[in-house]
Amino acid sequence: MASSESIHTSGESRLAQIAEQNSHDLARANLLRMRGNYDAAIDQCLSVLKRAPEDPDAHTLIGDIYAEQGDLGQAAQWYELALDLNPESAPDRQKLTYVQQRINDREVANAAQQIALPPATPHPWLPWAVMGAVAVIIGIGSFLLGMRRDVPTTIGKTTIPVSNPIEGTGTVASHEFGINIAGSLAEEDRRLMNSVAGQVPAGIALLWAYQDPRNRDIVVTLRARPDDAERVIAGEVGRGILHQVAGASQVTVRTEKGAQITHIATIDRARLAITEQAGWSDAHPGGEALADALLTQEWPQPTNPVPNPTPPSDSTPPATTGNGNSVGTTGSETTSGTTGTPQSP
Repeated sequence: MASSESIHTSGESRLAQIAEQNSHDLARANLLRMRGNYDAAIDQCLSVLKRAPEDPDAHTLIGDIYAEQGDLGQAAQWYELALDLNPESAPDRQKLTYVQQRINDREVANAAQQIALPPATPHPWLPWAVMGAVAVIIGIGSFLLGMRRDVPTTIGKTTIPVSNPIEGTGTVASHEFGINIAGSLAEEDRRLMNSVAGQVPAGIALLWAYQDPRNRDIVVTLRARPDDAERVIAGEVGRGILHQVAGASQVTVRTEKGAQITHIATIDRARLAITEQAGWSDAHPGGEALADALLTQEWPQPTNPVPNPTPPSDSTPPATTGNGNSVGTTGSETTSGTTGTPQSP
């Protein structure tokens, strides 16, 4: 009896060691992915699958790597394998849907391009062939449009008003640097994504989210539509996440359009505190004003950058600026006819 219990305990210990090793190896693979070393990242994931063939996290990460390289067919296959192992994974289903849409868009575009090329020598049946091809394209486009209407394209279902963000106590960990605080690697990602999904406006897709356990900073990647204002989205999402996740000191928002990163900005709590002074929202209405006050380390740089806002203080004496104006804050009021928050030039 004692021998049987010893064997059982030894087996559980071995499984725990394998799970921990897999978690750290996947964290290392993800770091390699972020550095652009895709081949080494895939090799690291495959070494995990040799030990644990049914690990959905490794399948998901390989799908992410292929998606970033533009190999959408391979990415879709790995996401499907991950869903076979973990059918309840909303992030994996989201990624698979997004990749499938991009594949469909490419196929329709390629078909239209091929049919639009006329032959070198006209034929009597050419007009009829063109008409038939156009009908086929319209039919394919209608079918794909119907599929898109049936499949949700975003995790965030509601827009959280900037003036009334959700309060929360999200406690999540990151896999970026191989430190696993609680649970498995993908479990932490899902927990964070589910926690912050409500802060993403309707129509915007939350692709990835992770939190650095060393300083609790959060990085999110969004997919926006062509006409969306990235700066406004970054300000709203960053503000909402800082309210949602109490331990985060700052949020970096990366926005993607057309499979390309088009905007990156950071939002920290020091600037957030300025926008929450009494009367600030009334004096600075609109999403652009909020973005001007909150966003730092922007890429690309805004066309008309605004000066850094003055942090709130009840005891700091006025400071003289380079043009001789005295600027100081007492509550929400300032001297010299200027506020302690950023103004558009």
